[in-house]
Amino acid sequence: MNKLLASIVLVAILMSTASSFHHWSHGLKESGDALEYHDLAINLLTTHRFEEHGELSASRDPGYVFFLASLYAVGGSSVSVLVIQIIMFALIALLVFSIARELTGSGKIASFAGFLSAIFYPLAGYAGVQQTEIFFTLVFLTSIFLLLKAHRDHSWVTFALCGIAFGVAILTRSIILFLPLVLFACGVFIYRKERWFWRGWVICACCVIAFVFPWMFRNKLLFNEFVVSEKAGTTIFFASQRLLIPDKKLPQVFVANTLGDFFARKIFGSYDRQAVEEGDYGVTLEALGKQGLSGTEFSRRAGELGLQRILADPIRYAFVVPPIEFLKMHTPIFPYESIQGLFSDPARYPSVPDGLKGAVILAIRALYALIYFCALWGMVTRLPRWQNKFFLLAALGYYVAVYAILHGVPRYLLPVFPLYLVFLAVGYQAYRQWRTSRLNAHTL
Repeated sequence: MNKLLASIVLVAILMSTASSFHHWSHGLKESGDALEYHDLAINLLTTHRFEEHGELSASRDPGYVFFLASLYAVGGSSVSVLVIQIIMFALIALLVFSIARELTGSGKIASFAGFLSAIFYPLAGYAGVQQTEIFFTLVFLTSIFLLLKAHRDHSWVTFALCGIAFGVAILTRSIILFLPLVLFACGVFIYRKERWFWRGWVICACCVIAFVFPWMFRNKLLFNEFVVSEKAGTTIFFASQRLLIPDKKLPQVFVANTLGDFFARKIFGSYDRQAVEEGDYGVTLEALGKQGLSGTEFSRRAGELGLQRILADPIRYAFVVPPIEFLKMHTPIFPYESIQGLFSDPARYPSVPDGLKGAVILAIRALYALIYFCALWGMVTRLPRWQNKFFLLAALGYYVAVYAILHGVPRYLLPVFPLYLVFLAVGYQAYRQWRTSRLNAHTL
């Protein structure tokens, strides 16, 4: 078993190093979200204040910023962050192994899930980027593993560690703020008659509150917002942009998000994703920015505009936005970006025949469709430790549902994709057992 785990670690380290090489080869220059996290971490390290442009801020969830600042303080450069994140990716593969074993009790299934996680290059590539994906995935899966272990061992120490892990995860991505409540409700359904359950969850809740509430109180005092961060407003505004898609354009949008922009362009003659799907997003926010609003007011105003649109037509929102965001979130990443835009620009790769382009896209889509099919098979497979499956499905369902309701992009799915891989391993084993039983029945 030790050799097996060492092999999983080695494969994960090699995969994350190779997948992040293109970031290293560009001189480790950060941009976009990564640059914001970098600047916030440098400010935190130099001024001991969570600030942007010389002003206190709540623009970002603070967990990853504190992580970066800690590594800068010790390692002194971005290279230390990337090395640590490569190690973290290897730990993620071990966590997937451990979660699969907690779920099934099978070392064979756990090993298969661990290796699948170790070679999952879309997540491995983020080891080379200063973004939340690797760090959040590690703490999120740690909290899930500790949750399963706590309910098996009835240990108050494990419940406490689980609460701490959930607290760090919430501070890193506040979208899971209410996930502990959902998991607690699942536990009540299963273990409500057990005294250890109530004692353990009180300890877990206290640890979550101890980690999360001080930061929320800080934001309440400074910005009159009892939140982890102020980014909810712009997220709601962006989600409302889908309501601006005309009904006649919806078939194009669903084709583009199911098969890709390439096929939407081939079927409908043309397809401009930014114009059709995003509408006036940039124009409206730019106009708000020119009003001289503070970060808090800017986010609040954007959220108000978004809510006005949603409340004006909630039924259309329910039937249009979540399906689009769900499809967009489950779009494969290849090689390092969403496959939705692959070959969408006719000016790129002009020497490659359109037939070959379409075949490449369909092959990648088919591979991911097989992954999701096997995962679904695993989800409906009867397991002796069905309580653990209940918790995993609740965590996965909550995470996917919240992003689908608001705003989903492929990289947002990466932290929970390892749970799909766990269920894929279960489904594959169930298929093999089913096939073996069929062959045996024919032999008899």
